[in-house]
Amino acid sequence: MKTKAIGVRELAEFVGRTGSITNQFTLALRAIEGTKLHQKYQSMQSSDYQKEVNILTTLELYDYSITLHGRIDGLYKLDDTITIEEISISTRF
Repeated sequence: MKTKAIGVRELAEFVGRTGSITNQFTLALRAIEGTKLHQKYQSMQSSDYQKEVNILTTLELYDYSITLHGRIDGLYKLDDTITIEEISISTRF
């Protein structure tokens, strides 16, 4: 069986390749503003919203064993459906 460990951010970057997730350098002031907006968004969610959820789980699929680790920005659970969020805030010039 082949094994692979992958972080939440790495998975989000792969899934959201057409989005605006980037590893580029940002100014400290903009990073602080982004953190504040991130926290404000999380504080506005409903009571069933879980923020900053640490995960470590292993999934087996076909001939692969994949370990997903890291911290999910937000998680909703409604009945049998789980929705996860990886929040990204960007500035356009």
